[in-house]
Amino acid sequence: MHQSRDIKGGLLTGLQSDLGAGLRTVPLARKLGIKEDHLVVILNGKGDALEKVLQAMPPSVRVSSQLSSPDSPDIVLYWPQPEEDMEATFQRLRKAIKPNGSIWAIIPKKAVAKRRGIELDWNEVVAAALRTGLVDNKDATITSEEYGTRFVIRLKYRT
Repeated sequence: MHQSRDIKGGLLTGLQSDLGAGLRTVPLARKLGIKEDHLVVILNGKGDALEKVLQAMPPSVRVSSQLSSPDSPDIVLYWPQPEEDMEATFQRLRKAIKPNGSIWAIIPKKAVAKRRGIELDWNEVVAAALRTGLVDNKDATITSEEYGTRFVIRLKYRT
């Protein structure tokens, strides 16, 4: 067992085993690929997940709830709704983002969706996105109840 320091150099409370010495928590903004000066569009955002994401963003990030900005977004954070045409939405988002941009679809975990009476399945979300030329390449926990899947434009479709 050994003591370790946090990134600001302060001593962490308690002791950490050698097994966990290399483990660290990645900041949410970094997990989502949100960087300084990015344009992030938020669609249908709500609840604790939205609050957590907003708090994690670097100060120079521009946030919008509209795709109609003159600039293409670097990242779209999208909370799909069961009643909407997700394929049409993913198609619209694909056309809006930068060629190397990403779309995060944030949905409740399965047990949480069931408890809330939400009929939204991860497989349906992925299938809708794949039909538009997007590909999923990363998952991230947003809160204890919601997670996100990142979609990017397939390389062969990037211009």
